[in-house]
Amino acid sequence: MSDNIETIGHPPAHAPPRRRRWPSVLLALSLLLSGAAIGAGLATIVIVKRFQYGFTHPETFPAAAAGRLRRVLDLTPGQVQAVESILRRRHAALQEIRREFRPRLESELDQIQREIAETLKPDQAARWEIWIRDKRAQWLPPLSDVPGPAAASAPS
Repeated sequence: MSDNIETIGHPPAHAPPRRRRWPSVLLALSLLLSGAAIGAGLATIVIVKRFQYGFTHPETFPAAAAGRLRRVLDLTPGQVQAVESILRRRHAALQEIRREFRPRLESELDQIQREIAETLKPDQAARWEIWIRDKRAQWLPPLSDVPGPAAASAPS
């Protein structure tokens, strides 16, 4: 009986070591942050691709914008058609503004491109020229072949 009394209050000699929780917490936190980073990266890629598509295919703008407004404003089918018609009708004016603005933009970008190239080593300048040409092709699509009001009224 005295053997039982002596062991009360003392842990057995072969008890498993106490498990630490910080590795599990650290792993869970790193998984959470990794998932957030991956999600943000994928969202950014999707958004950029959509913008680039919109820039390179401006003819899709009226239908896409009307569809977005349908969802945001809960438009009826008749309202969607009216909005899309307005956007298609005004599209020519937007294209004309782009035509007027584009030479100034191109000139400024050319100047930036030259000035940066002048600060680079020859091998860097060659890579820069390729990189900037690709970026300009992505973000500055060719203007549509539809003549604007000024081009339509110009003598041949």
